[in-house]
Amino acid sequence: ELPVSSPLAKITVKTYDDFVNLFSRDNSLWAARTNYIDKLGVVRGDVNKFSLIGVDVWSSLYSIDAATGVVQWKFDDPEGASLHRNSNYSRALVIDDPRVGDARIIYANGRNHVLCLRARDGSLLWKYETSGQVYTTPVLMAAKPAEAPNVLVADDSSVMYTLNPATGELISKQTLPLLGALINAPTVTVENGAPQILAGSDAGSLGDFLPDGTIQWKVNLNSPITIQPVLTRNHSRPRLVIAATLEGRVYALSMKDGSLVWQYPKGDSPFKQISQPVIAHLTSADDEQIIFGTELKKYSHVTAGSVVSLDAQTGNLIWEHPMAVPVYGSFVVTDINLDGFPDVIGETGGVVNTAYALDGRNGAPLFEIVDKKFLENPSGVSSIVIQPLVTKEYPTVPSKASPTPLLYDLNGDGKLEIVFLDHDYTGLAVYQTLTPVPSGVSEKSLIVAKK
Repeated sequence: ELPVSSPLAKITVKTYDDFVNLFSRDNSLWAARTNYIDKLGVVRGDVNKFSLIGVDVWSSLYSIDAATGVVQWKFDDPEGASLHRNSNYSRALVIDDPRVGDARIIYANGRNHVLCLRARDGSLLWKYETSGQVYTTPVLMAAKPAEAPNVLVADDSSVMYTLNPATGELISKQTLPLLGALINAPTVTVENGAPQILAGSDAGSLGDFLPDGTIQWKVNLNSPITIQPVLTRNHSRPRLVIAATLEGRVYALSMKDGSLVWQYPKGDSPFKQISQPVIAHLTSADDEQIIFGTELKKYSHVTAGSVVSLDAQTGNLIWEHPMAVPVYGSFVVTDINLDGFPDVIGETGGVVNTAYALDGRNGAPLFEIVDKKFLENPSGVSSIVIQPLVTKEYPTVPSKASPTPLLYDLNGDGKLEIVFLDHDYTGLAVYQTLTPVPSGVSEKSLIVAKK
């Protein structure tokens, strides 16, 4: 859960122009050239030494020095798929658990292999071959809270594999009784002390399963499920499973039995697509909100998407902020202007790139920076060779790119940095946010959940 930062720290950045200046290229800590990466993980090395980990659309894996932006190593899988045409592809799962061994990174190559690399040097530790193609991000699952976690991965034939992260050995394999292919990661939760797995398919099936494949409940939402299922976190209220479909609708289902609690919108949906939602406390510690981005079915000359906030328990609309471009990415939540209230931070990708922040209470814009033009700025440091454009029709950035910023204290100075994905096809840029890390909050809790 992303925290709300302390309102007590002093800050001089208050106006719209101040925010734009704060996140201008001149104020970036560093900028790096990479192929397109839409979500990042973090690996801790020595004291105050961190690396950013990401998979690009060519199924290559990078380790980037978080202090300098220098690419420390790059792993190219000769059997990996070129994923520049696919908006769904595996992100990196970082495991830093001494019970497993050295810190390691596990990801799928878009074909039928799951790979494990040593985080320190990028050496291949193991490789597992699956029956079907794997686009989903691996997730962790422990049979009991005190036990070392295993790795759970699903392929496009709805086969679910449980692997030993230390060796890559197969622990178990089940075929889930879901229609269609799994194109988004499953969600692992613990209910009554035992793990359960939520998974949705491109045929509209959504189910709750035990690790051995036993069905707890299953529903059909009659449209491809386009996100990883999300769970509300307020245990004083009934737990809800949040899902979204290709028909542009968000559903809340009871975690107990899968029954429908609410859907948004209730009538015809104006949305063509829904981005990965996040759950946050934007108005009070007792109330939860769901924040997601949209692409509209009908564009106007000024609006093609929006950011939406709903009440998690009722599905009632709290606010909607129109955007000039579709919003495919997810969000991070923190009090970026230190006024005592959390804000929603995101960016858009594809043809036009925009970094922005919205007031979490009402959706009012705090800042919006359009098209950061990475390649036109000579201050960008080229760290690696960029793949050329394949054709004009299929550039290295997916047309439905879903970038998600990263919030993390990358240099151990007690303040959060924010990592944005720069546009003009490639690059990352890191900025100091002036936002302190809240006391008593672990840095791992600041990592954005990966799709």
